[in-house]
Amino acid sequence: MDTIVIFRRIQDAIDKIIEASELYDGLFPSILDPQTGKMFLNRPPEITGQRDGDRSHLGCNLIHDEPLLQTL
Repeated sequence: MDTIVIFRRIQDAIDKIIEASELYDGLFPSILDPQTGKMFLNRPPEITGQRDGDRSHLGCNLIHDEPLLQTL
């Protein structure tokens, strides 16, 4: 895959995250629905091995956003 294509995909993903954050005063939602680009309102299916208490689909976690913020 061409490097320019990869960077365009990354830029598109970043743009979608930033757009979604506008509804939440700039906070990046933890999980976006890939079809709509909006935060999930219902809990998505479990990931095998993930503890139920570790699931926070309605919120944000700045520590998970550090790589994105460094990219910006």
